[in-house]
Amino acid sequence: MPIGTIRNLVIIGLCLGGCDKPSSGTPEVTTAYTNQGIVVASSGGFEDRIKIALSKVATETVGKAALETIAKNKGSVIIDDPSTVRGIPEGTEVAAIHADAAIGEILSGLDEIAAADLLYKKGIHTLILHSEVAPSVDRGARVLSRLYYHDHLVRFQLFRVSEGLLFYRVRKKPVTFDEALAKSAIRYLRAKMSKQPTEALPDVKSNTGSWTFVASIRGQGRELSIAFAQDRRMQKALDELAEDLEKVHRRRVEYFGFAPLEEHMADLRVELQRVTERAFVEPRSEAFLQRFMEMGMDGAFILTKDRKERGVLPGSVSFTQSIKSADKFLREAAKQGRMGSRRPWRGADSWLEIFRTIHYIETKNGGVERLIRGVTEVPLHTMTLGDVRQGIIEAGEWYLANLQDDGTVIYKFWPSENRYSNEYNHVRHTLATWNMVQAYEMEPRPEFLEGAERALKWSNKYLKYETNAQVGEMAFYSYKNNQKLGSVVVNMLGIVDLARATGNHEWDELLKQMGNFTKFMQEPSGKFRGYYVDKGHSYFGQTNDIVPGEAALALVFLADYFDDDSWIEPLKSYWTYYKPWFRERAAKVNWDAPWPAHIYTNATRLELVQFGPWTVMAANAYHRRTGDMDAAKFGLEVARWMIEAYQWNEERSPWPDYVGGYYKLPGELPAMQAFCYAEGTAAAYALALRAVPEEAAFFEKSTREAVRIGLQMQYNEVDVYAFSRPRQVFGGIRYALNETKVRIDYVHHALSAMYQYYNAAKTDPAIPDWMKVPQENETPSSEIDLEWSVEG
Repeated sequence: MPIGTIRNLVIIGLCLGGCDKPSSGTPEVTTAYTNQGIVVASSGGFEDRIKIALSKVATETVGKAALETIAKNKGSVIIDDPSTVRGIPEGTEVAAIHADAAIGEILSGLDEIAAADLLYKKGIHTLILHSEVAPSVDRGARVLSRLYYHDHLVRFQLFRVSEGLLFYRVRKKPVTFDEALAKSAIRYLRAKMSKQPTEALPDVKSNTGSWTFVASIRGQGRELSIAFAQDRRMQKALDELAEDLEKVHRRRVEYFGFAPLEEHMADLRVELQRVTERAFVEPRSEAFLQRFMEMGMDGAFILTKDRKERGVLPGSVSFTQSIKSADKFLREAAKQGRMGSRRPWRGADSWLEIFRTIHYIETKNGGVERLIRGVTEVPLHTMTLGDVRQGIIEAGEWYLANLQDDGTVIYKFWPSENRYSNEYNHVRHTLATWNMVQAYEMEPRPEFLEGAERALKWSNKYLKYETNAQVGEMAFYSYKNNQKLGSVVVNMLGIVDLARATGNHEWDELLKQMGNFTKFMQEPSGKFRGYYVDKGHSYFGQTNDIVPGEAALALVFLADYFDDDSWIEPLKSYWTYYKPWFRERAAKVNWDAPWPAHIYTNATRLELVQFGPWTVMAANAYHRRTGDMDAAKFGLEVARWMIEAYQWNEERSPWPDYVGGYYKLPGELPAMQAFCYAEGTAAAYALALRAVPEEAAFFEKSTREAVRIGLQMQYNEVDVYAFSRPRQVFGGIRYALNETKVRIDYVHHALSAMYQYYNAAKTDPAIPDWMKVPQENETPSSEIDLEWSVEG
């Protein structure tokens, strides 16, 4: 569980509806019954919550098919609670997980390999868990947590999911597919489909007894053909794939006017995925499948009762087609197979199997690239400051590629559908000016500043001016009958940096007038109003928890730019008002509840996460200007709260590609909100280096992890393979790990976090030398060839 200052905050009970009353003794317990399962909160902690949840599960009977696999596994069986599992034949050695203290301890640890080794050494080859317990378990890196949630595992292999039970095989060795073998297999497939001579592949033995593959071919865009095959001999499985891929291409692609596959192959890219795990799934309710399936990782294989219709889809399609729900993913699998029913997996005696893979894709130079969840992986241990700098520049490239003649930026684009949004947002548009100046600082190319000025000219078309008796001349923006403080203060940040970069003072008077408006929008209490509208307007009286920090930061920027501390006089009351505001809400945490989904109500979480990042940025800037240690400590307090409450760091991430992300909602993969947080933690890193150096390492690591996921969610020259307009998305940031949508603010928050981290890390003496290595790719981002061709 998280530790630190927030550990001392007030603890409250959990009640999601239908709650039992807390027990009178120790530990304190509350239990909720939800459509996802049992949710237990207990002051007894991780293991106590599991124990209590197990006491409330129904007794389950192991079916015939599961028993057959258990018999094939050989060895003994361990179960989280054997007293509620029936049907295992007499003579099978069965024990509870915690009957052996060493097993209980290692499963509660982080080392899956060590846990599997211990179980296998003891002759335990099957593990059974109650699936309804999962909502009471912290989601994280503990082995037992990953088993309950079916998260990242390499030695525990799920083979069946029954109503209420998860069945795992304990493997002696992991299922692997090394790059050299994958490259040979893909080369063989390409030659086979091109009707070119092929050489026999070596008869490499599989440690599972067979080779199971999913393959696809695509141009620059969506999958054209997908095939599934299995055989004991690898070459025979590949031959079947080649035959099936050609058949689908002939019947579904060629009739659109494309050449036969053998002639079309030069324009197509081959992907090959080795299936490493297959699990038959009995529960078919939409709610269960949505909770159970991990989007991007879990593929699906569907068969009808008569075995005449089948559909298959690898998990990576969740990314390439931006599929967010299990139901839509399964429907797409059925559609791909042209099955007769919309939801054939619900049919009587139908077959539904979930599978996981090791995924490779061809690259332009004749090599292969391993993909995770359909995209390239960014390992934390290889990320350098050169990579971060390049990420900032490529985000700037995204702005230039999407900048229109009138100065607007493509606001929102779904590359998996080639669909553009017809809406626009003035506040988010203003981020473009600031970001392009930041990209210019990394690589001083004039087009970045030209782009920043073009974006600013469009913003300023909507300027309005008023004279106010309190503050004097004011300037603000009026867009679509709304006057938002956010438009003013965010654009001030960009204008100040643009003026510094160009040496142009033409905006000085405007900045003062916008500063006056910002002062006007602050109430005597220190609170900032978000909207300057009349009574009766739909936004009148509405609260925006993001804007206060933006306003505070903008006023510090003005004080720095004009070297005039009168601009930051209003911030004394800002700190006075918002410190108790934040602490009152943060104190509502419940560390007794399963992390991260249940430690706060969603309403409280939203208030806190919207308020935090900009306020930390303001605290950093304010301390840099004034040396105020109280503001500095508050900024670090807010940043620490963000990290400890919600970040998926290395120590508690259920998947390697979650590292650096933040929890938001159940069922949603780590998303762009991670970079909103990271803007705050990056500011805290710079602040700690200056004010409290002994805390800098904590914030550096957290921000480095968040920048890592930022680079992973940024479209690079490989990740654009699935889209027909690669230049449109290259350098952009997608919404979530499995969602392709790009929007201005997603790009801004990631770029801003990278920019702040890069500048802080350059001054940090603790950064190791290997991280300071320049970016190896010296090709300017604007010259990178994004179009696929087999010749490279």
